[in-house]
Amino acid sequence: MKVGTAVAIWSTSSGLIWGLDNWIYLTYQAIRYRFTDGKLITEKLSRGEGQWGLTQDDDGRNYYSRAGGEVVSVGFQQPVQYGNLNLPGQFSGEFQKIFPITQVPDVQGGPRRVGENGSINHFTGVAGQEVFRGDNLPDDLYGDLLTPEPVGRFIRRAKIQRSGAKTTLANATPGTEFIRTRDVNFRPVQTVTGPDGSLYIVDMHRGIIQQGNWTRKGSYLREVIDRNGLDTNIGHGRIYRLVHKDRQPGKRPQLRDLPTADLVQHISHRNGWWRDTAKKLIILRKDRQSVAPDLEKIAFDSKQPEQARITALWSLEGISAITEPLLI
Repeated sequence: MKVGTAVAIWSTSSGLIWGLDNWIYLTYQAIRYRFTDGKLITEKLSRGEGQWGLTQDDDGRNYYSRAGGEVVSVGFQQPVQYGNLNLPGQFSGEFQKIFPITQVPDVQGGPRRVGENGSINHFTGVAGQEVFRGDNLPDDLYGDLLTPEPVGRFIRRAKIQRSGAKTTLANATPGTEFIRTRDVNFRPVQTVTGPDGSLYIVDMHRGIIQQGNWTRKGSYLREVIDRNGLDTNIGHGRIYRLVHKDRQPGKRPQLRDLPTADLVQHISHRNGWWRDTAKKLIILRKDRQSVAPDLEKIAFDSKQPEQARITALWSLEGISAITEPLLI
């Protein structure tokens, strides 16, 4: 793409997540990046994937989505560098069935995408998904895939189930949604695990979210917009923090200011945000090689949580300090 070229916002890349394998992934483009010995490396992939949003679980699996194709989640069966793989039955039961309660059918698909209750009848605007990996909400939520649906005004919670080499997604709240509302301006577009162990939700909170070409005078959407006064609500975006009534949010991080040696302890943190951030900062430090022995201790320590040992191994890989004993 040439500099200065006009590009539709829905066609631009998102993501840029630092994966467990130390590659940086994004949507759309068939490319990934990584820092090796202080240098930015690029690698071409066989194809790009996803559209609006990207997340990764504890095992390093990416979860993309294709809002335009009405696909709530895709690309999670195998690493994207090995190509696209979707398996029959990867969505359990009636996973594709949705349960919105806002009776405002402002969907680009028009009447064919309107259900009996007057809302949308299919995923259509999915974006900003997150595998929750925090430590300050009920343990049952850890590892679940959360996917905002701004057109339907709800957030889907999915259980990630594995059987052999196959991954299946199942609705964690059958017959309903994790979060849903009748507020026509609720437009969840991003979910994020916070360093305090809570879940953060970005609400665009805007009446119109479609691009202007779809909302012109005489269009299906313009009629819905005018009838419900959706064009009157702008500039009211907000961020929610989901907390537990019996738990206090965790402390504010100051990892950037810590010596490299002090970052190692956070490789064992229960919150995935802390593990990821500590690993990334170690890899970016000039004295990164100095902590290799400490990382090896975690990797070899059977008393450490499995995820801490895995993160320590990938930290060693990121600083080019993998030794033969670690691989035997």
